[in-house]
Amino acid sequence: MTTMRFMTSFCGAALLALSCLHAAPAQAQSRIYCGVEVGSKGVKARIFEFGVKDSESSLRVSFSKDINTTIIASMKDGELGAAAIAETADAVAAVIKEMRGLSEGCKAFAVGSSGVALAKNTASLAEAVAQRIDIGAMDFITAEQEAEFGFISSIPKKDWPQAVLVDIGSSNTKIGYRGEGRFRAADLPYGSVSLTKKAADGGADFSRALGSTVDSAVRPALRDISSRLPGVMNRKKVFWIGGAGWSLATFMRPDQGARDFVRLERSDVRRFLGALNDRSWANYRPSAKASAKARAVFEKDSARVVEVFSRDNLLAGVSLFDAFLNDRGVDGPIYFVRSGQWIMGYAAAKFADEIWSEDALE
Repeated sequence: MTTMRFMTSFCGAALLALSCLHAAPAQAQSRIYCGVEVGSKGVKARIFEFGVKDSESSLRVSFSKDINTTIIASMKDGELGAAAIAETADAVAAVIKEMRGLSEGCKAFAVGSSGVALAKNTASLAEAVAQRIDIGAMDFITAEQEAEFGFISSIPKKDWPQAVLVDIGSSNTKIGYRGEGRFRAADLPYGSVSLTKKAADGGADFSRALGSTVDSAVRPALRDISSRLPGVMNRKKVFWIGGAGWSLATFMRPDQGARDFVRLERSDVRRFLGALNDRSWANYRPSAKASAKARAVFEKDSARVVEVFSRDNLLAGVSLFDAFLNDRGVDGPIYFVRSGQWIMGYAAAKFADEIWSEDALE
């Protein structure tokens, strides 16, 4: 169970024009949501609760479950495969039913990620979900929206002026920051899985092919983004979300498993790339000084990382982040945000009226 304070993020969110109460009672009724993100690797289910206590907005995550499906892998000529649509819709229905059993009365919803939204037949996926379970219409969001939702749900508001968000997904990477009085975002058309596929076409030696692909495709794309959006490269603080960051933080900072924000060093990125190349990456363990909670988180997360991600996918995702860091014009702290997920920001925007209504906070 994870609890994060979000007076920092949700209150005063000019990004989404949310209406927050700045002085709420110490005890407040909360709103509970059962949300499902349909992304490139499958579905991610979360039960989370918005509330206000001690004049601060809070977000508490009480359930988390991921189910891998072949939804993006099935895409051909821009269309999702029928079997993968059925598989994914079944997974959505199953986790919604499970969450409703755990939290009766929660508001359930499903939303498709920007990678899935690129498919021509998203309506078929939405219809398949609707046939299996009643949760209302299924939305699909853009890469820019995904970056914005990730930004407000991952970064403390006090850090917004000097922060850049990097969200490395399976099919694409979202980068965003606050600038010129509004949110600015860019979509890099490479993620951990899509970059793996592109590099795999370049030769038998994957590491060498990946390096060549990063130099020929990723870095030019990053330079193009930075020429249009200079804040991408000159914001002092980097906040990293997504599976590649989670994997690196799990093994390079195993003693910090109890922290919401894991401080990383540039050397951690290089060490993890080296460990991936020599295949020793899964051998890291917490130190004798690690807390019992950190050890428990490590045991759970390390097993899940090995189960979910291939070595090549991790090499691709972390190499992409390394390329981003190499092109930055400023040194500053790097944070992996353990509970950073754009679906929370999406819910805060979609259900803003009920989350922050007077009767919800009585």
